[in-house]
Amino acid sequence: MSWSVIESWENQQANSALEPNGQKGSSDVSRYFTAVAPGVGYSTVAALAAPGIPRPNDPHPFTPSLRVLTRSAQQTGPMYFTVTIGYQGQTADPDDPAQNPLLIPPVITFGAITQEVEVDEDINGDPIETINGEPIVGVTRPFTDLVITVQRNLPSFNPASISTYMNKVNSATWYGLPAGTVRITDIQAQTVTSDVVPYWNVSVSFQVRRGQGPVTDAKAWCHRTAHQGYIINASGTKRIATTDDNQTVQQPVMLSLTTGAQLPAGTGAFIEFEVLESIDFNALNLL
Repeated sequence: MSWSVIESWENQQANSALEPNGQKGSSDVSRYFTAVAPGVGYSTVAALAAPGIPRPNDPHPFTPSLRVLTRSAQQTGPMYFTVTIGYQGQTADPDDPAQNPLLIPPVITFGAITQEVEVDEDINGDPIETINGEPIVGVTRPFTDLVITVQRNLPSFNPASISTYMNKVNSATWYGLPAGTVRITDIQAQTVTSDVVPYWNVSVSFQVRRGQGPVTDAKAWCHRTAHQGYIINASGTKRIATTDDNQTVQQPVMLSLTTGAQLPAGTGAFIEFEVLESIDFNALNLL
């Protein structure tokens, strides 16, 4: 056998008081339970620990801002106990930022992240290649990006909705940063029960990458690669590229971005592809 706990809906009590300033007050509510022990010999302490009896600081099932503050048990028979649970909570002025968590301004912090990223040009804008014009792959350099974390209290949080912002870049200016330079790297959220209203504490991290060298801000998060291949456009005719002695090339050659013609050795041409969709981050309403 196990404990049997039944809530009594008769004689339940609730009280509310408001301070003279009319802005803050308190409330207390009592709930009553009948707990039946599995057998004789059980104490009131055991009755308070019975499954189904609210624990200290548990929220009220209908008013989460009320929390369990007091608990008492009285034995009324060999196996019967009456358990009284007292809830208390504070009320606050919902228009006062000091009391209403939803009116607290966002907390913005700044950091940095450094990543090794493969590059195709040197600091002078020349392609990274051998003296014979063959591309050298695997050359990297550190990129240090600004990281902005915005933490704010929101009345609700929809995981399905906010997930649409992941792996996207900003389509419009956000926090003074140009379109195409910002992407979301992390989203965290947790529920909080306050004296005023339940809310979500949401934290979102943004990684900022600005355009560098020939890459503009709008293409900061694009995939950049050498514009090269084995097929060239020779006076309007597409054919396999050949060497000076009319042999088929064994390595791809650089191609013009406009005509597709083969470029002279030592001349670089690079192209950027948008691999991340864009979306307006201002719709997040975090700032």
